[in-house]
Amino acid sequence: MESLWPRNQNNATPVTSNTLSTSHGSSFPKLVQLQRPSYTNQNHHNHSNAHAQPSVHMLKYSFTFWYMNRTFGSKIKDYESSLKKLMTFSSVEEFWSIYAYLKRPDTLPVISDFHLFKEGIKPIFEDSANQNGGKWTIRLRKGVAVRYWEQLVMAIVGDQFWNIGDELCGAVLSIRNSEDLISVWNKSSDNGRVNLKIRDFIKQVLNLPPDTILEYRGHKDSLIDTYNHHTSDKSPHPYEKNKYN
Repeated sequence: MESLWPRNQNNATPVTSNTLSTSHGSSFPKLVQLQRPSYTNQNHHNHSNAHAQPSVHMLKYSFTFWYMNRTFGSKIKDYESSLKKLMTFSSVEEFWSIYAYLKRPDTLPVISDFHLFKEGIKPIFEDSANQNGGKWTIRLRKGVAVRYWEQLVMAIVGDQFWNIGDELCGAVLSIRNSEDLISVWNKSSDNGRVNLKIRDFIKQVLNLPPDTILEYRGHKDSLIDTYNHHTSDKSPHPYEKNKYN
């Protein structure tokens, strides 16, 4: 598990009152441009620059990366306790100091999940922010999830979800044996208008083929299925016919 953590945690840009900046615009341009933490040039031989502050670009929301893995054929009795919290970040620089050193999804073992959620929201159905929500899910053939996941992460962290960013809770990449899945979680499963906007955004930001199927499922329905099948040796198919298609 430790190998998932960034190796240079001590180099993450600190967020302090001196470096805090406010911006109501999108963070996406800076997110793309700053592929590694960017610092103000400091000349340690020049006393006037000795205490220069790092250049920090604050994000609209703070986020946390989570990870879960289970061995093939095993069951997880307590999903929440199996989640591993990796790191929380609040700026572009902090994001890259973490993301650049996380394992690539295509190197993870089968039945692994990467989660990216807003700080304070756990990637579980029972969290208060998720209880009345649901998720859009895309099923992907093996080998393409890495690119789509990175594009989605950039868009979420960079606040590219138009005017519906407050509705988003997070996203999940699920590595499985024969396919991979990407899910985007939101707060309100009964808000069809907003849910369709989220679906359309996912299609646009990932540049998905026109015939790509996205399936929507409310968390309450998923919890009912989990309860009804909790003694089954084989997990049920977690998605039913999408009510928005």
